[in-house]
Amino acid sequence: MIKKETLKQYVDGFMYQQKCEEELFEVLKTLNNDNYNISLLSEVYFEAIESLLNDVMGDTAFDHLQWLLYETNFNKNNTYGVEPKIYNADGKVLHHFKTLDDFWKFIKYETSKS
Repeated sequence: MIKKETLKQYVDGFMYQQKCEEELFEVLKTLNNDNYNISLLSEVYFEAIESLLNDVMGDTAFDHLQWLLYETNFNKNNTYGVEPKIYNADGKVLHHFKTLDDFWKFIKYETSKS
């Protein structure tokens, strides 16, 4: 299981990277509106980081982390994401990730079940 401090370091770094890239995109868009789809990290390196993190966390926890960062608005740079909540079949909120600590407790619990 990944340490809480390591997870926080990854998430903080991920969000800072996205913020830097967004600022770069804004500058590039002044030259041409289509200049926004580049990254400051090579794809090979980024995939290696994610692969390593997946190995450390496990598939389920890593999938949840990907969802949290890419598909929810937990990542403040993701303005189009959904609320970071998990619902049951009846629509009741089971988990609401307001902080990284909330998410950490969830994945710690989920990975302890397997």
